[in-house]
Amino acid sequence: MKKDQRGFTLVELIVAILIMSMVMLAAAGFVVSAANSYRVSNIEIELQMEAQIAVNQFNDILIEAIWYDTQQKADGTMDKLTVMTAEAVYTFRVDTTKHQLMFSVNGAEEALLAKYCESVQITPGSKPAETNKQIVSVVINFLNSGKTYTTTSCISLRNE
Repeated sequence: MKKDQRGFTLVELIVAILIMSMVMLAAAGFVVSAANSYRVSNIEIELQMEAQIAVNQFNDILIEAIWYDTQQKADGTMDKLTVMTAEAVYTFRVDTTKHQLMFSVNGAEEALLAKYCESVQITPGSKPAETNKQIVSVVINFLNSGKTYTTTSCISLRNE
């Protein structure tokens, strides 16, 4: 009488485990690659959102400026910007230690406008003859996890 010899040998089990290990390593590589890609994309999107918020705020306030004054550092970047409109006086400042763009209204406590802000440059432009309105150029640089993002805006002031 023959005995039923069903089952796997030790060699078959080791080969199966090796094949499964290689498949799992390949799958893990894809997961890690996708996670890194997601992280990088997320950083870029966050920088772009912070830039858009900051530029929109500068546009909304500077376009209504009656008067503005910028204090600059030796490298030409903004240390402090004060803007007077008909409604309020706004102050913007880059906190270089925390990499944040801060602002306050009418001397109240500062609030966060944008994270990851490295520098802001405010450059008054000339008055084009056809509009006779002053143009102000705003350049804001952001940095997060080695990724940089720079946004530029030219604002035409409504008031003289």
